[in-house]
Amino acid sequence: MAESAHRIVADGQMELWRISVPFSNGPIEATNCYVVKSGSNALIVDTGAKSRRGLETLRGALAELRVDPREADYFITHLHFDHVGLLSSLAGPRSRIYLGALEWPLAGGRSVEKRGCWLESRLLLAGVPLAEMNAYKRYFSAGNGQVPEGLDVRLVSQDTPITVGRLSLRAIELPGHTRGHMGIFCEQGGVLMSGDHVLFKFSPSISVGPDWQNPLGDYLDSLRGILKGGCLQLCCAHGEPSSSYRERVEWLIRHHELRLEAIVDMVAHRPNMSGYEIIRALDWNVPAGNWEDIAPLQRWCILKEGIAYLQCLVEEGRASASCDDGILRYRVALSHLR
Repeated sequence: MAESAHRIVADGQMELWRISVPFSNGPIEATNCYVVKSGSNALIVDTGAKSRRGLETLRGALAELRVDPREADYFITHLHFDHVGLLSSLAGPRSRIYLGALEWPLAGGRSVEKRGCWLESRLLLAGVPLAEMNAYKRYFSAGNGQVPEGLDVRLVSQDTPITVGRLSLRAIELPGHTRGHMGIFCEQGGVLMSGDHVLFKFSPSISVGPDWQNPLGDYLDSLRGILKGGCLQLCCAHGEPSSSYRERVEWLIRHHELRLEAIVDMVAHRPNMSGYEIIRALDWNVPAGNWEDIAPLQRWCILKEGIAYLQCLVEEGRASASCDDGILRYRVALSHLR
């Protein structure tokens, strides 16, 4: 087999292959697409970003594996462009497209408009200046891909069974990076294909949105669920798969818990800070020293994640927020004052 497809499992009943589909997006150079084979049946997990080079790479590797992309089924972990971008160039009329039920609204229409309005109001409530907020509007729906019309979309949720030949897999809800982010678990081999939920080179960004009360809390709960779920090997969307994933998951949990504690300490010493003031004062892993020197897209990601931290503290009763002159200001809950 050529180097374009890397074997992970091959035991006679199941084959699992990784195909690295190239694209350029800062520190990320490729998306891992996984191919689950059982007999003549195949399930492709994510497709990579839309590009000529990526399409040629994926098609070539599928041909080596004797997988016809127009006859295969697809599992899309989430609707970011580097995961769904090539779907329209691959899937055929008989392909089944599995997608999280909570992810489907991000495919377009009023839900996208609703999210944009919510993000705008949420940034202003955090105290972000109007001119700066307007500069972030172009990112509100950036990164989202689309599912082409006419395909057979099957919406899945926690433990939805998915059959590939003689194999039985199940969908796993992994919220955090997006609300409807999904993974797919194969009991045979204990393999979890987890999309962007756990990455080894950097921390996945946490998203926020309307009708989603505690994104970070949901993310941390799902990380703890992975530790208890019988996973033997975690196959991530960027970087090498790992069987020693537990240390990384535990690190991610502790990383976020420490940042939550840092916010509590900050607000305890400086009550009534705005969200914008808190977020700017946190220690973020970015090369620039001053807020204004951070690239706008990176600032946008920091603001989203910062809002997720603040929502988590309020939802868990560790902090309270009151609206003063149109801006939310935060205080530590009395029970958490030291």
